[in-house]
Amino acid sequence: MNSLHNPTKLVRLQVFIACVFFSMGSLSFGQSLAQVIAQAEKSVIRIETDGGMGSGYVVSENGKFVTNVHVMAGTNKAVAIFPNGQKYEITGTYHIDESRDICVAQLKATGMTPIKFASELPLKGENVTALGSPLGLEFTATRGIVSAVRDAKSLGKDMGDSTMRGTWIQTDAAISPGNSGGPLINPKGEVVAMSTLASTGGRAQNLNFGISIKDIKAAVAKAKSAKLLSLSKGVGKISIGSVSGGGGGGAGSSTLIRRRDIPDDVILDYINRGKEEFKNLSKTVRVETTKKSTELKEMQKGKIGSPDGRSGIFKMPGRTRNTFMFSSESIKKRAIKRVSERVTKLKALKSTLSKGTPDQALGAILTEAGPAIDVQEKGSIGFME
Repeated sequence: MNSLHNPTKLVRLQVFIACVFFSMGSLSFGQSLAQVIAQAEKSVIRIETDGGMGSGYVVSENGKFVTNVHVMAGTNKAVAIFPNGQKYEITGTYHIDESRDICVAQLKATGMTPIKFASELPLKGENVTALGSPLGLEFTATRGIVSAVRDAKSLGKDMGDSTMRGTWIQTDAAISPGNSGGPLINPKGEVVAMSTLASTGGRAQNLNFGISIKDIKAAVAKAKSAKLLSLSKGVGKISIGSVSGGGGGGAGSSTLIRRRDIPDDVILDYINRGKEEFKNLSKTVRVETTKKSTELKEMQKGKIGSPDGRSGIFKMPGRTRNTFMFSSESIKKRAIKRVSERVTKLKALKSTLSKGTPDQALGAILTEAGPAIDVQEKGSIGFME
């Protein structure tokens, strides 16, 4: 008999389906992203130190939390602030791993809501959300995907940092100063990584990294048997520059992906290209100023009329100069005004370029709009613009 027509087997099938759905996880099943974030944020803290700020997340009911080492580096006093405004003193640290930028520390609090950990590494393409306080904007969420899962050896080589350890989750979710130490969660609200490395520059904002949940779990496990050290005896003695991945922004800012050392010949080539572009710009401005000034004089001598009865501006080339004709006086006035304004701007630009030494002008141009760099061609430039 077909099992679908057998009442006993049908009941068993229904029970089996119910068990499957239940095993998928009742916490996230049917929840919206907003609900998942609202639940996860109960565990997220904004960290304010005597040297900066960052983010973190609670991992035990008794107030144990995780953040980046570089968020706490050099500090002797710090507080944690929850989304509801509650503040708690940060009393010390249990575990500090500078090569993975993981710090397990303690709040002076109990009855906390610990965030959940993912059981395994995320897959490439999986949706993730970064929680934290970027640039001081309290408890912000940014969304993206997992771009790649990278080992420290290959990533450290690309970044010129041989001290890096662990597994790193690359994401295009925006990470900014202040996000450091915040959790990167999956659609279930589980931590898959911790925001750690943020690239800078408009062209690289989608190139960010978090130390993986695998490394975070190992750090939390080691912290269970460790003694609590005061901030002054632990992270207070650490220099931001000693933390793996760099840290050009000071304590509490997102660690920045560091430039590799750029060879002198690459820098010299870049400057020479800038000089060439400066010379071309100056020449172009001089030529264009002369051209438009001549055109303005020719327009001012132009006549009213049309060679074939049409409306508009007509330029008839001659041996030594052009002859302009305008179908009406109002059209002539508008045309002269437009070209006159253009000449004024060109003369101002020409004057600006002639002031100061060429090196000063070149410095300004290279700073604001230097020649484009092909990163793949100039591999030694690294990630940075």
